[in-house]
Amino acid sequence: MDRVWFHPPVPICFPDWVGTTIHVGNVVQATDILLRFWPVEPGQKHRIAREVCLAALEDPAKAGIARQAFQEAAEEAGMLVGRR
Repeated sequence: MDRVWFHPPVPICFPDWVGTTIHVGNVVQATDILLRFWPVEPGQKHRIAREVCLAALEDPAKAGIARQAFQEAAEEAGMLVGRR
């Protein structure tokens, strides 16, 4: 599976990893986090990001939309570091 890159990466911090920023740089990584490692109760933006990221795995042209959806889900969850 080809990685569809985000530009720029989305900086997040897991609640238990205070002071550690992860720069999510591609659709595969974002999808993995959304499906397997999301540390808080999923909200509406999480559901949307999950759907959009899964679609972007099949259609690389959707990478920009996937990045935006992932960033909004991270913000909703209080995980977004800074603002881009």
